[in-house]
Amino acid sequence: MKMYRTMHHPEGLSTFPEYELRGQFLFTTQQAGIGSSPLPFFQIKKNRVYPTPHHPEGRSSFHWFEMRKGNALIPSLHHPGGGECHPWYKIK
Repeated sequence: MKMYRTMHHPEGLSTFPEYELRGQFLFTTQQAGIGSSPLPFFQIKKNRVYPTPHHPEGRSSFHWFEMRKGNALIPSLHHPGGGECHPWYKIK
């Protein structure tokens, strides 16, 4: 499964996936701004998405996104960009 930016993302809509879901981890794809990474940037636990130590901004014990309706990722108050009520990403 892949993760795509929605029109609510600060950088706008993208038709190319930025992340790929493998198990409970999200890895960057070739289309991500920094290219693909062999190490996961995020981990999903109980419908919450946490940055891993491999994320450029480092690990956090607070979730950055919440999964709603099964495939929408909405930024939480703990996200460096602030919380939103609209999804920034969709998993397809």
